[in-house]
Amino acid sequence: MIDISVIDTTIRATDPADNSVELDVVGWDRIDDHYTFTEPVDDVISARVSELALPANFPLLSEVFADGTARRRAAIDDESRLDIDPGSYRLLIEAPVQVTIRFDGEATIRSTDGELTISFPHPQRVSLGFTTWLKRPRETITVPRTPEGIATGLSHMSASIRAANSQKVTAMNRPHPPRIRYDDSLEVPDAVRNRTPETGIELRIPSSLEYLFPAAPLVYYLGARIRLGPGDPVLSIDGAERYRFESMPGFQYQCASLLRRVFLLDMLVRSDQHTDVPPQELDLFSLLEFDPATCVDFEPGPQLAYYLEADFERISHALPDWHFVGYVEPTLDHVEAIPYLLQYLATIYHPAAAPGSTSGGEAHRRWQRAPDTVPRRLVEGGPHGSAAVWMADGAPPDPTLFRASPAGFVNRPEYVDRAETAGSVVVVCNDASRTDECAAAVNRYRTTGPADIDLEVRTDLSCADLREQFERGADFLHFVGDCRDGLSCPDGTLALETLEQSHVRLFFLDGYDSLEAGETCIERGSVGGFVRGAGELNPAYRERLLGLFAQGLTVDQTVRYAALPADERGDVVALGDAHQQLARMLNLYCVPAVVEARDALTYQVEAYPYIPEAGFIWRPGPLNVEPRLCGNPFHLTMSGVQFESLVEFENLLPIEGDTVYWDSSRGLFYPLF
Repeated sequence: MIDISVIDTTIRATDPADNSVELDVVGWDRIDDHYTFTEPVDDVISARVSELALPANFPLLSEVFADGTARRRAAIDDESRLDIDPGSYRLLIEAPVQVTIRFDGEATIRSTDGELTISFPHPQRVSLGFTTWLKRPRETITVPRTPEGIATGLSHMSASIRAANSQKVTAMNRPHPPRIRYDDSLEVPDAVRNRTPETGIELRIPSSLEYLFPAAPLVYYLGARIRLGPGDPVLSIDGAERYRFESMPGFQYQCASLLRRVFLLDMLVRSDQHTDVPPQELDLFSLLEFDPATCVDFEPGPQLAYYLEADFERISHALPDWHFVGYVEPTLDHVEAIPYLLQYLATIYHPAAAPGSTSGGEAHRRWQRAPDTVPRRLVEGGPHGSAAVWMADGAPPDPTLFRASPAGFVNRPEYVDRAETAGSVVVVCNDASRTDECAAAVNRYRTTGPADIDLEVRTDLSCADLREQFERGADFLHFVGDCRDGLSCPDGTLALETLEQSHVRLFFLDGYDSLEAGETCIERGSVGGFVRGAGELNPAYRERLLGLFAQGLTVDQTVRYAALPADERGDVVALGDAHQQLARMLNLYCVPAVVEARDALTYQVEAYPYIPEAGFIWRPGPLNVEPRLCGNPFHLTMSGVQFESLVEFENLLPIEGDTVYWDSSRGLFYPLF
């Protein structure tokens, strides 16, 4: 999946989505003798070198021992020099394509202005491992259309996890789980069966889809096996009962709560034992009788037992909400979506569990405790925080839930290596009365979107030409025109169900009542996008929607934040896999932040760092503050100069009251100026 090129003194590694990293080298002499990597790498190149230099984010140096284990050695801060004695080392560097450097011997490491230099006293054998952040399923499990078959498939989802201890919280150690497809017989590929861990953890549940769906994320992360049987659900470790669940509806909430407990404790243990970027939340261990060092050598079963004994409720309120919640109708058709929801590590509930659902009742409300089982946003309202998806008939009870079907998630990996349309935006105007709207949209994408955007404007496309555009593809297609009975063209209407294939990754079907057309577009191959209801769109809302999306928000976040102020809420729905962005670089997630002037010189800022996947830490680059777990808001006091630096460095989205200041071309906003 990685293309490595050596041009003169530069090594360039590029993944299928054109994310890349470059290293400058001195004395490059290529060899085939590679070091062993215990962490995941997609490709390796080795040589003898005198010096390496590359941009570095949060470099982590570890010493590697004879048994292959690694222990962190030292933090490498900016403007520092580190001289290391002879030994075996691993240097991990975050980048658009992650870099792992393995070498033996002594070395000097310098960090200056965000660039890391590693120099050796004489030419040294070095292996460079490169890993893409992109994820796609590599195997398929075939199961019968029965609870027993599906339970077997879900029991093998953890085969994709590359670590048995707390290291599995990192996204790199959780590649995409296998797909599930139906046939009359069961078929588990040998590669999956051989990698499925034997943890001794088992979950017994009734033979019902209603239980299998919410159990899937917990079983996947724990590496547990599912056993179907009567009675209340029970979690056992090495044959001994350790946790007894209630029946539905409580079961789904207890699964989500237990997953959150285990994952966040893993996150803190890893931060304490394996990284040099400790988050503020590590201080919470002082409130518990909990020793993270004892967890390092635990097998999964004993570690889970230790976590179950911790008084987690004492610290739960200070830890992040769960980042992604799915309200999914438990049907055979929706089983296909489960591996893709697991890739995002979503918790899964029955649609009746959604806050505001008229079919939930008191049986659900007593379980809806933020942040333990329900993200605060879904209880308190507002745009900040966790995402939630609705996969059921009818409209969701909360309009901030995005709507999806399995197809959008299934289609997403198909665009990972489709580089020929990456960055391409096509605006089609098939309504002569809306040319001004079209021109405004084009201007917004051109001035606010990524610098390397490939923008094309097309007008009055015939049915044949519009069909050809969908089948040729684009990263994003904005169609301006009537969408009620297909997409209007000068010579008739294009019925999207007649498309052989849509190769348009994301879309905005900018016409009345375009939900049905959008759903059809996804069924034909697209991933997601924006669709409209029956209402008009305020011009200010439309510009804000397009500007936020062009600036880097996900489809889901764009719809949520474009609704500020509330009196300009537009009738637009996020559809499909709404975690997608126009800018596909994975390090460009935008950080919304509420700003309030305290006096003439200082500002109070509350930032909401969010990434669709769990397991990340956010540290505001220009500020000397401790990092926090993503999902927890940052409360910061800073000067105007610091605020300006933060906006530029972190792609910060300033919000004051109900106003979103999304247009950086108009100058940075200061509340008092």
